[in-house]
Amino acid sequence: MTAGVPRGMSWVTDVRIGPGAKARSNDATVGCAFTATAARTVLSLCRLPTPASRNVETVALFAASGKRLGEVAVDALGGGAGTRDSNGFVCAPLPAPARLEAGLGYAIMEVSNGCDAYYDDMHVAIDVVGGKAAAVESVYGAPPGSKPGGGGAGHCYGPLNFYFL
Repeated sequence: MTAGVPRGMSWVTDVRIGPGAKARSNDATVGCAFTATAARTVLSLCRLPTPASRNVETVALFAASGKRLGEVAVDALGGGAGTRDSNGFVCAPLPAPARLEAGLGYAIMEVSNGCDAYYDDMHVAIDVVGGKAAAVESVYGAPPGSKPGGGGAGHCYGPLNFYFL
């Protein structure tokens, strides 16, 4: 792992890209909403690039109220060899750690800086640390006005990830 790739625990433990998974390419704000099942200090935010990704994109962490807790620019091309984590996510450290409180709602979103490819949520499922898959749902549009996606429980546009202490 190179500098800039976070240390700590990955929120996503497994990503399953199904045979029907499609890459979408537009400037939508997409990601997933979740409830923190334990207090966490978030160190880094990540995205899983598609083979068609080509841009540096902003990944942001929001409280359910819409307050932006932190954001980073993530190189969708991977920033070179050795920068992906074990699940294939490309990560960047937050300028300052963000705190999640148990029982509260949050969203991790790709806030597009321009048209770029990301995985749709329909055939992309994620397993997360410290919670049931049903607690994670794909959403689009900026919080607090995000709308549910169509992937169902455990699905996330992107998908997106974070590292925590």
